[in-house]
Amino acid sequence: MLFWYELGIVIQSHSLLNYFKEIKVFNNSAKFILIVIISFTAGIISTFANFNITKTSLQVRQDIYGVIPLYYLAALGGIVFMCYLALCLQNVTWLQKLGKNTLSVLCLHKFPVLAFQEVLPYTRNLLAGGNSISAMITACVVTFISVSLSCFGGWIIERICPLILGKRRHLK
Repeated sequence: MLFWYELGIVIQSHSLLNYFKEIKVFNNSAKFILIVIISFTAGIISTFANFNITKTSLQVRQDIYGVIPLYYLAALGGIVFMCYLALCLQNVTWLQKLGKNTLSVLCLHKFPVLAFQEVLPYTRNLLAGGNSISAMITACVVTFISVSLSCFGGWIIERICPLILGKRRHLK
């Protein structure tokens, strides 16, 4: 994990993103999409290869990475794909609004989820049931409601005390 953190610091401190934007591969969308597809496919293949070699899934919390080069290849493929996806979705306004409120979602999402578990035991029992269609639909509904309530709670906190969320009060 420290490797990716340090890599991000190096890229930011040396303005390497501006350098990468000037490379002609990024200007030619067909070549860029081909690079993204190849890196994502390499990431998926290395993930499956790593799983078949270690006979267990990768678990970062328990420091089970499997074959380290395959782990880094899979991570790099996923990162390249997510960066491309972010470029494609940069003009979606509801995602931008959600992205600006991630701290409030991170801090407040647990309360609606606990409410669904304790107040509505039906959802708890349904979600504990496994990978059924009704459990997946319930999980999506609970996620949507929890994120919406967290954003609303963040909006209230921002009006009362924006310093909690790392923002400044705008004086009118």
